[in-house]
Order: sequence, then structure tokens, then C-alpha cells
Amino acid sequence: MTYSFAASLRRQALTIGDRVAVRSGDATRTYAELHAASARVGQALIADGVLPGERVAYIGRNRVEYPEIMCGVSMARGAMVGVNWRLTVDEMAHVLSDSGPRVVITDAEFARVAEEACAAAGVERIVVIGADAEFGVQDSPVTDYASWMAVREAVDPGLEPQPDDIAILMYTSGTTGRPKGVVLPNSSIGANLALPTPWTWGPGSVVLVVSPVFHTAGTGWTYLGLDRGAEVVLVGDPTPAEILRVIPEHRVTHALLVPALIYMLLQSPALAGSDLSSLVMVVYGASPITTSVLERALGVFGCEFVQAYGMTETGGPITYLLPIDHLNGLGDPSLLRSAGRPIDGIDIGVFSPHATTPSGADRLRDGVVGEVWTRSKQNTPGYWRNEAATTDLTTPDGWLRTGDAGYFENGYLYLTDRINDMIISGGENVYPAEVENVLTNHPLVSEAAVVASPHPKWGETVKAFLVTKAGNDPEADAPELDADEVIAFCRERLAHYKCPTLIEVVEELPRNPAGKVLRRLLRHRPS
Repeated sequence: MTYSFAASLRRQALTIGDRVAVRSGDATRTYAELHAASARVGQALIADGVLPGERVAYIGRNRVEYPEIMCGVSMARGAMVGVNWRLTVDEMAHVLSDSGPRVVITDAEFARVAEEACAAAGVERIVVIGADAEFGVQDSPVTDYASWMAVREAVDPGLEPQPDDIAILMYTSGTTGRPKGVVLPNSSIGANLALPTPWTWGPGSVVLVVSPVFHTAGTGWTYLGLDRGAEVVLVGDPTPAEILRVIPEHRVTHALLVPALIYMLLQSPALAGSDLSSLVMVVYGASPITTSVLERALGVFGCEFVQAYGMTETGGPITYLLPIDHLNGLGDPSLLRSAGRPIDGIDIGVFSPHATTPSGADRLRDGVVGEVWTRSKQNTPGYWRNEAATTDLTTPDGWLRTGDAGYFENGYLYLTDRINDMIISGGENVYPAEVENVLTNHPLVSEAAVVASPHPKWGETVKAFLVTKAGNDPEADAPELDADEVIAFCRERLAHYKCPTLIEVVEELPRNPAGKVLRRLLRHRPS
């Protein structure tokens, strides 16, 4: 049987319909209620002209409506598009223009930005959650979500999604600076769900989702929890205080957190007296964890820890660092720098960065750094309407180039750098080219190079090295560059997490003979 969000929910509604499927704030849905609401969404989408294969975009926080939209889109055989609500209007309009959704559903909180982006992208149908109470614009072309779905019968449309149907189109930035749509069909998600995990979920498990649902982590844990019959708790504003309130209130058993958030929880005044005894496991990703943070977290959280390594393009994790590895890592800190071992069913190799096919000569031995490649049925088949980028990403025989540099040692994968120079700040991916493009549009900036700089809270922050126009021409009469003004300039044009927090003016950027900027020299430049 083909996996789909629709098929999974239909099964759960029949077998455990009275159990809580999802909650967010004061709102809850049992599996039966979630199925009924999803059916109304599916019917409303079909009435709006959504045909099989057409896209439906969601712009909003983690909330109880998201799973019913996700499953409703599946019932209509549509493709869900996750849109980052932190994007500027121009950035959001690019995603909408590229994906071409028939319908956009948004929180009232982001309705203004969504309307502008939709207008720029030529999207005419906008449905707003909470439009009556919060949006309240007379003669607006938007429709209130509750009214939109309430007029439809809670009857499952009965369409059967196929293996090659796109379940999710998840946008992720690329080295060219423009977000690309990662295609995740039902077959990829079904393959991911069939792989073994270091945890066992079922009715009685309570899964905390704080990663935003426009990320593969947020959506992935949502559909994984629902497929296993667990209770999924979605947090829309994941402050440390809110997370520490939600865990004991709902007796959360499993939480997925980025190391930066774990650190923030340990520093929070709300930690004192918090009852975390329900926790069975904390899974973290995006970056390794330090020994000092792990030692304290093990004592405070009193549960097992697992690291998961993967990317949007791999359709889920490809390695796990297991609980026993974390305990052993207290005595051998080098183990904690590992991303873990490959999951059964996932093939991973380290190849020469110059390799074009996975020949035996290009596969590197233990201890030798190269590019990490992976092959499995859960990998994306490619990028949406971007053949050139897909060709760069994959090989004809199914290998996917991750862009990460690393090596194997005693069966463990160690990541040393990112070949594509990606920066990860608080779990968010930032690509230098996109930031540099904005910086060089500043009237006083001639050249720009962006690198990661260590940050105690976010893991990494964005640091920009700038050559001013006066720097290129010592006789030029140019005003002195103001770092705060440059940062403000970026914040008007980029999501805030992408913007530099550190600015350094240099006379010139280090380059190789071919003219490429040597970022490694900038990363190791004395502060």
C-alpha cells in the first residue's frame, strides 16, 4: 500500500479515533476529529480547483490547524509547500512564484506579508486562519479559514495518492543564494518511515514539535508522530519558558531540539523546579553538542540523548549517534564530535570532492576527508523545476552529494566542514552567497565575504568581511562605514537570522589564483 498522509490518518482514525492526535495551546484534535477536519480541508481545496499534483502553500507557525491542512492537501492529492514565515516579502514572493500554489493558507499574523507576496507572485486564492477575529479587513480578497472549511462536508474525498505524487515541496536555500524546492514524494516519506529509529513510539507517546513546520524537522516529526499513533504537541512560540511549561503539562516523552535551544533551556530561570521526569529521550540535530552542555543536560533532563544527522534533500536522518555513544562520549569527548553511524538501509560513503561517479578509486579510506555522499530510497529525486541543480546534487545511479566534508573512523562519520560553506545559526541554514548579494548592494560596499563565527547561544552567527568602495580607491571621498547601519540595511532585505551580527572591514579579501575567496583564511583570521 502506498504511504501518504491521507492513508496514514485514515488508518489511525479507524483504529484509535478517540485518542488525542495533536494539540497546540488550548486546541486539541483526536484522530477522528483530525480526519474529519482534514476531509473538510480536502473538499474545500477541490472546490477551489486544486487538481492532483497542484501545490498548496502554508505560511504560519506550528498550530493545531497545520496537520489538518497537511492531511487535507494529501486527501486532495495536492502537494504541501512549506514557506518560511520569517522571509521578507521579496523572498516569500520568490518561493510562491517558483512553486506556483493554487491556494495559500496563512496565519492572520502573517497575512499582510502573505498578501503582498501573493500579489507579487500572482497567487489569487488566500485563506487566513483567524481572519474574522484578527485580520478583519473589509473587501479583502482573503477568506477566513474556519468559514472556508465549515461549509464543506466532513467526507473524505477518497482520492488515493500515488507513490510519485509530491507530498511536500520543502524550500531550502542553495549556494546560488535563491531557495530551491526539494521534492519529497510519498515514496520517499514512506521509505523514511520504514527505517529503524532509536526510539519506539505509539499510543501513549507524547512528541514535542518546536522546530517550525516549514523545516523538514518540524514537519517530519509531525507526520512521524501521527503515523505511529502518538500525541503530537505543536509549540508555536518555542521560548525556553514555554517549552519548560509544556513538557510537564502534557507529560512529553520525546523532544527534538537543536543544541542552541538545549543550551538556552539550561540557562533559563524557568528551569528551577521544572518537572522533566516524563522525558524518555531528547533528539538533537543541526550541529554536535559540547561535552559541557551534554554533561549538564544528562543530569538535568534525566533521559537518553540521540544525535540525528540528515538534510532536507535526504528526506530524513541518515545517521544516529545513539544513547550509549553519548554516555561513552563523556569519557571520550571525540566521540561526541561524531555524527554517528549510518542507519540500516542507508548507504553512505566519503568520496573525493572531484569525483563525478562513485568509483572504487574515489571512495576514500578511514581518516581521509572528502565529500559525504548517500544513497537510499528516502532521498529526494531532485529539485523542483531545476534540472541543473538536480544534476549537481545527484548521480545517475542514485547517489546524493550532501555538500558536507567529513571522514569515517571506526564506523562513525565525522563532519569537518561544509563544502558549500553553509552557516547554521540556531538550527537555521544560512548560505553566504545570498547574504553577500545583499551586502554588495550597499552603496558603500564593494566586496563582501560571509563566514560562520562561533556563538555561545546560536552555535554559529554570521560574520561579514567587507571591502569598502573607498578601500578599493584610497583617493575616493566615501563616508566611513557604520557597522550598525549595514546590519540594519540587511535586515530590511533578509530574514533576521541570515543577517550579519559581526562586521569587519578589510582592505582586500584573500583569494586563490582563480579569484575564488578563501573563506577558510577568513574563518581563522584573528579577531
